[in-house]
Amino acid sequence: MKAACFNVTHLYCLTETYGPAGGDEWHVDWSDLSHSEQARLRARQGVRHVPLDVLAVLDPDTMQPVARDSEIIGEVMLRGKVVMKGVFL
Repeated sequence: MKAACFNVTHLYCLTETYGPAGGDEWHVDWSDLSHSEQARLRARQGVRHVPLDVLAVLDPDTMQPVARDSEIIGEVMLRGKVVMKGVFL
């Protein structure tokens, strides 16, 4: 994508939230890294959308944060004024 002059931004969005809930935050010094390393960094998420109070990946049984090791699977949990209480079907 970079070779085609596209600047890709990775976002995490849900129907139940207004707009993106989280995404990546680019650091200028990363621009000198290899294309594959830049792609790896762009794929990371975790910077919460400003109106959210909480954006976390938790174990749904214990409600404790999971390790940030790309191995353990957790559930994305959000809290804030832009999250719907329920979904009307």
